[in-house]
Amino acid sequence: MGGQTSYQLQFSNLRKTIDELSDLVIINNANGVAIKLGDVANIVDRFEKPEERIELNGQPTAILKISKNTIDDTLKVADALNEFIAAENAILPKGTKLTVLNDNSTLVRDRLQLLLTNGWQGLILATLALLLFFSWRYTFWIALGLPISFLGGLAMMVLFGISINMISMVALLMAIGILMDDAIVLSENIDREFRNGKTPLDAAVDGTKKVFSGVFSSYLTSALLFGSLLMMKGDIGQILGVLPIVLLSVLTISLIEAFLVLPHHLKQSLIHTAKKKQPKWRIWFEAKFAKFRDAVSNVADVAMNFRYVTVGLAVAMLVFSVGLIATGTVKFKAFPSLEGNNIEARVLLAQGTPLAETERVMGVLLASLDKTNKMLSESEPSALIENVQLIYGKHGEVPENGTHLATLSVDLLSTEVRNTNIDQIKAVWQQNTQALPSIVNIQYKEPVVGPAGRAIHIRLVGEDLTILTEASSKVQNIIRGYDGVSNLRLGIAGVGVVGVGVVKLVNDRQTAFTTMFDTSMSITAVSARSKTRDRGVDLTNYIWFDDARELAKSDDIDVFIELIGGDEGIAREAVTIALEHGKHVVTANKALIAKHGVALAALAEKNKVGLLFEAAVAGGIPIIRVMSQSVVANEITHIAGIMNGTCNYILTTMKKDGLDFATVLADAQAKGYAEADPTFDVGGIDTAHKLAILTSLAFGTEINFDSIYIEGIEKITDIDIRIADQLGYCIKLLGMAVKTDNGIEQRVHPALVSKSSPIAAVDDVNNAVYVDSKALDGIMLEGKGAGEGPTASSVVGDVLQILRGFIEPAFITPTARLKPYQKARMNRHEGGYYIALNVKNKVGALAAISERMAEAKISIESLIQQKDEGNDDVIPVTIITEETSESDIRFALTKIAADGFLDAEARLIRIEKFS
Repeated sequence: MGGQTSYQLQFSNLRKTIDELSDLVIINNANGVAIKLGDVANIVDRFEKPEERIELNGQPTAILKISKNTIDDTLKVADALNEFIAAENAILPKGTKLTVLNDNSTLVRDRLQLLLTNGWQGLILATLALLLFFSWRYTFWIALGLPISFLGGLAMMVLFGISINMISMVALLMAIGILMDDAIVLSENIDREFRNGKTPLDAAVDGTKKVFSGVFSSYLTSALLFGSLLMMKGDIGQILGVLPIVLLSVLTISLIEAFLVLPHHLKQSLIHTAKKKQPKWRIWFEAKFAKFRDAVSNVADVAMNFRYVTVGLAVAMLVFSVGLIATGTVKFKAFPSLEGNNIEARVLLAQGTPLAETERVMGVLLASLDKTNKMLSESEPSALIENVQLIYGKHGEVPENGTHLATLSVDLLSTEVRNTNIDQIKAVWQQNTQALPSIVNIQYKEPVVGPAGRAIHIRLVGEDLTILTEASSKVQNIIRGYDGVSNLRLGIAGVGVVGVGVVKLVNDRQTAFTTMFDTSMSITAVSARSKTRDRGVDLTNYIWFDDARELAKSDDIDVFIELIGGDEGIAREAVTIALEHGKHVVTANKALIAKHGVALAALAEKNKVGLLFEAAVAGGIPIIRVMSQSVVANEITHIAGIMNGTCNYILTTMKKDGLDFATVLADAQAKGYAEADPTFDVGGIDTAHKLAILTSLAFGTEINFDSIYIEGIEKITDIDIRIADQLGYCIKLLGMAVKTDNGIEQRVHPALVSKSSPIAAVDDVNNAVYVDSKALDGIMLEGKGAGEGPTASSVVGDVLQILRGFIEPAFITPTARLKPYQKARMNRHEGGYYIALNVKNKVGALAAISERMAEAKISIESLIQQKDEGNDDVIPVTIITEETSESDIRFALTKIAADGFLDAEARLIRIEKFS
């Protein structure tokens, strides 16, 4: 019989209507007697919870909320939605239809239309005013500068990535007045020169020269005044920053047109004007205007003759103006309230109020609303109220649900059409509503969303004010980590090379980050050992903390960036304090994470904040993000990498220049690649810290730094480099974690890698990480492993993760689910080996070495014997083995050393293969 085939059968018996449910058989015996659900139950079609329902104009309703992203055009989305609704309503059954409610796009459309209307009206009025003083031809050329400047400005807006919106439209409206002023000054002066008897050409040239400095200084003044808005930070800076860009773009084009194009057209107009007589009405008008001008001139003369009185009056007016603001007579408001097309009545009754009483109250409000509509609609072009939406169980200001809550939402006639404002509607509605003693509170209000978005309202209840204050701080910090919550405040502990890089990157890219993610972040506080040290960046605008631990618990920050270094002391204390106080933590401290990462991650999970450390491993290479987001679905089997730029630079330079280790190390220290005490780098400890972190991420285990086999590059000689090159290898310091049947190998040591492998091509201070998995095979990431730019990039990348709300367990797996680390014994490691021996020049020495290798069952792939030109008593011998075990190699080398044929300790370098 052939192979078996499995089938999966699925039966669908979904009942939705009353008839279908009534016909459902619930009991069926062998005699054919069937009892249906309708036989034993009364089936009714209604809401499961009567208090959770919505009505629109008295009819049952379902609400579908439509919103757009930050990229799409509001009006295009609204038009597409309206087309869809019209098409659907045409085919929907009778009694069912789609209705648009609370359409905020109408506000955008109305405001833009208003700005456009004001724009063309202003242009017409300005043109008519010019016609009082100049001929129609002369006026035409002056007015034509306006659309030309606008078109040029629009082209520049495209280059700057500015769209047509309400702010840019306001800027264009402001430009009308400034443009017309400059054009009028220039045109009037040319006309005056012409009337003084000059030829049209001379009048155009001389008139332009006389006003050039004044008009250009006016342009510079506008550029400085409005350009200062570009320096504003935060959300308001993002909004108002559009205004100077648009305004200055238009003014720049206008300036070019006014001085290089307009005078020629005015000259031609003067030629035509010279041939015609002025009409009588113009002569009369100019005579009257001349008297008015003389009167103003006389007033100016008096002001100048009594200059101290004039200055005194000006100072008094200034003091009076400041007084109006200081006393609150003139109110300050960042943004004016723009009236919308919606009003709500939010009703709160006592908890436990039955639904029937709530329905009675809402009936009273609906009746008074209907009366208000009839009264006010008499002065409107059509009915004032378009739609009435009634929602039970909801109140915008109360964070609870129940039968005691209800909201009445009213869609009004467009604000551009109606004659009644919302305050008047509220007043009449309240007046028409009879007393309602059962109501705890009723609010008549317009739902408004400001330019910074809708506020988040959270109510905390408790008896202990101290606990409530602490809880409030923690809640605020948690909320700020989510997408859409703006102004994430950063505190940086340690303003060294990397810290300075973070400051520069955040400040340089702040506007771009806000544009990309629709929210912002800013540095508010810093801490370092020296406050007076010149770091090349301005830190005076930030709050300074002498103690990083005080910064860590400050209410002025949401994210604590630790760049101090060290696995103990103030770095560990400050990070712990920050996590305990509900702050997100970003660090580049690999030693801290390698030693205490799991404990800190558990603390972060407990307080529901993020602990991110992309910069702690391989600098600017986003290996942690790749492993946590891209490779997380795969089973990783092998990780290997060049994780220390100092060691890689030393080995690369030894190979290129044929120098010994000590010489190249001194060079690396002189260039700043190596520390004065290079032990952590060249001894492999720095690489081991990074490997411990990657091992936990890759295999879901607890960190176990102490189980890593560590070997540095101090014993690598220029002879090893040269022989490896001859054999087709290069030497790299690698950190490796390999999943085996016996556990996980964690190894840091020099290794021979084939020159044909990708990792062999990673030279100088670059880093690379190779990840092998069952599904993806091998992938490798390469880049700068340290330095101001790469490390700062990773730090800020982590901050952006928090800004976007991507908070996940620090080690991918929650700490409670991390598996205990199972160490694979190093003596079980298998692979090829490079063995460098300094053999005494004695008869039988090589034969004895070969015999010892054979006793350990080690196959020799190649044996190279060289002559030491400086010492005839020693023969350098290099052996490349086939794959064997670490224990066998160690056994053979112990026997060889005991035979007395070696002049120095053998040098052992493992051979690593990459697919």
